Amino acid sequence: MPTGLGLAELMPKFMDAKTAAVWRDAAHSHHGRPTLMFRGVARVRPFAMLGSIPLPLPDWVPESVKRIGVPESIRDWMMPDVHTDSVGLVSLKPSAFTVQTLRRRFETGDDAKIRAAVHMAFVLAATSIPPLVALIALYGQRLSKPLADIAIEINQYHFLAGRRSFHMGTAADFGERGDHWVFETAAAERYSHAVFKHTTDFVMGGAHSTVTPVWRQMGAKVASAFGTIIGSVEDDSKEVGSVAAVARDPYFQKIASDHAVLLP
Repeated sequence: MPTGLGLAELMPKFMDAKTAAVWRDAAHSHHGRPTLMFRGVARVRPFAMLGSIPLPLPDWVPESVKRIGVPESIRDWMMPDVHTDSVGLVSLKPSAFTVQTLRRRFETGDDAKIRAAVHMAFVLAATSIPPLVALIALYGQRLSKPLADIAIEINQYHFLAGRRSFHMGTAADFGERGDHWVFETAAAERYSHAVFKHTTDFVMGGAHSTVTPVWRQMGAKVASAFGTIIGSVEDDSKEVGSVAAVARDPYFQKIASDHAVLLP
């Protein structure tokens, strides 16, 4: 059975490329240890909700003229994966570890893709709506940079903020009978930004349906790495309204007995 640190170092091998990927980020540390970078697979249309583009025109210009409609060709454009989450180790146990989500304070190649995507939106607008060509030539850079800055600031938040624990042990460690091993991952999380909540709810079907395949496939990969699956990979979740409600919820208290540092 691997130690907690050994289990953490094996995480990149336990992720399925169809749902997520993890890699070690030696360039950025947390409490003296390298961080882990996590990327979930998600295809989104960043401009799907963008109905119009504001134009930098004087105050005396009517509001109806200051905004121009966004063509369907732009709203249907699908963006490549550009969101990467950063996590740091906060606890190591003999056969378990816990990570804390971190907000990035540095830009990555993903952020460069966002700047290019925002610029592309303005180029598409110019080609789709000929009267905009001159205006975008004059004001495009002035508009696209602050919009890209806002998008990148949001992208630096963690998708689901909080802590997640990973624990491998004997059946007895989890209060079960048998001579098999058990692998379990548990988390207490929240959306770190309204944009992630709205995007997930309206585009991806909600957080549970988005993240559940990631951890189910991880469970299957862990079982394959150390033996075979006995029974099935199970998952469950519950949503409550506050941190205090989490702490006193019986379901969380049952999880916390095996994952003691899910709440700071």
